[in-house]
Amino acid sequence: MTLHSLELESDFCYSSSEISYEYGSQGKLIKVIVQEVLSKLKARQRNLPDHFLGMDDQVEAVMNLLDTYSMDARSVIIHGMGGIGKTTLAKAIFDKIYSQFESCSFLSNVQESLRQGDIVKLQKQLLSDILKSRSIEINDNDDRINMLRKRCLSNKVLIVLDDIGTGDQLINLGGMSDWFRFGSRIIITTKNMRVLYDNFRVQSQEFYIYEMREMLPKHALQLFSLCTFGTDFPPRDFNRLSREVVNTVGGLPLALEVVGSFLHRKGDMIWKETLKKLQKMPCKEVQKKLMISYEALEDKEIFFS
Repeated sequence: MTLHSLELESDFCYSSSEISYEYGSQGKLIKVIVQEVLSKLKARQRNLPDHFLGMDDQVEAVMNLLDTYSMDARSVIIHGMGGIGKTTLAKAIFDKIYSQFESCSFLSNVQESLRQGDIVKLQKQLLSDILKSRSIEINDNDDRINMLRKRCLSNKVLIVLDDIGTGDQLINLGGMSDWFRFGSRIIITTKNMRVLYDNFRVQSQEFYIYEMREMLPKHALQLFSLCTFGTDFPPRDFNRLSREVVNTVGGLPLALEVVGSFLHRKGDMIWKETLKKLQKMPCKEVQKKLMISYEALEDKEIFFS
């Protein structure tokens, strides 16, 4: 017997009296065990990106806000500047808890889809996920919203709305807690809490709000090193320069990846020129400009030229 099987076996040790009392029948017990084993295996097989480094505490904090053992319907808003890792955090939590729900949906990059005029596509994807149906042909917007609300009131669901910008988007994509059956959870990520404050009553008790933190310096250096050198720590010749770059850029994962990828295989002169340019701006301005550069340009080297 392998160590892996011993681990699983130790998690499911029941006496005959416990089985009879708690599950009523062998068939029901088997179903419960299968669900728990699948959940454990799926959790162990997750492949998270490098910029998940050091996020365990943030996962735990949001999990506490979600409190999946509570029977209310609950919405959690994760907010922070672009590139800080909101989507990564939401994905990690989604992977961790989705097996506890009857239906699940993860809508990525809502703002980008809306810029392309795809609100109907997003609504249909959400309905398809919740209804577990491949094709949803409902052309009227109100009918789609009403069907979504009706189904969410009857099922325990988990929905992630990634990159929400306005209250209207929440309404059109089912971000209202009073739409959902007890036990359901909605996770919303956004760059701009001010927009939601101004256009929607996020102050109400139906929302739990979590502000993402930047990476700790040790994790930021590790991520930068992975992107630049493919190792957990920079080589001795580039140790000082690497630390100076990380101190200048700060703990924004995507900014670290942009700079790290640019400096990959570059010589000492390019490193020093890049660091000099970055040091001319305050840390927050460096991060902001890096994000604008990353989102707007196909050739990321233009920023450093």
